[in-house]
Amino acid sequence: MKEVKVLLFNIDSFKIDESLFSFEDKKKLEQYTNEKTRREKTLSLYVKRKYVGEYHVGESGKPLADDKYFNISHKDKYLAFVLDEVPIGVDIEHIKPINERLIAFIANDQEKLYIKDELSFFEIWTNKEAITKAHGKGIRQMVETIPSLPLNSGHTFDNKLYYNRTVQFQDYVITVSREKDENYLLILEEVK
Repeated sequence: MKEVKVLLFNIDSFKIDESLFSFEDKKKLEQYTNEKTRREKTLSLYVKRKYVGEYHVGESGKPLADDKYFNISHKDKYLAFVLDEVPIGVDIEHIKPINERLIAFIANDQEKLYIKDELSFFEIWTNKEAITKAHGKGIRQMVETIPSLPLNSGHTFDNKLYYNRTVQFQDYVITVSREKDENYLLILEEVK
């Protein structure tokens, strides 16, 4: 069975080797005045430089590499990174209280029946986010039309097949979506 690894980095404590950054990289990072935002952007750039190397930004705004696909998501204290040979997306969300209006906005009727608590809400949300990130366009349509159920299965989105895997890590939910209709083993690895 195919294995897909999610690398998890603690945004607050990971030691970043800035020797991977060019002068231009460092100047770009200086523009972020908020310390948390700067830390997230610096770690994100570090991960791209270390694991991807050269990349460019496509028309949709998604970073692309010539011979591989990758995606990054961050929430609160963690950054999640995936790398694959097919289009891939990842979303990480911190399980926390939600507003009932948000359920009405993002969920279709089947999903509304599935959502019983914060965990199930974020399972739905991360599935929707990951599939649109794998697709490369982000969420630009009616959110309730993006497939999410059943969890850990294949879905058709915009005439393409994706297979999603969802896991809980501490008080976070992580979903990975691959543009390939095949099951795979999702492996989480904390990078220290």
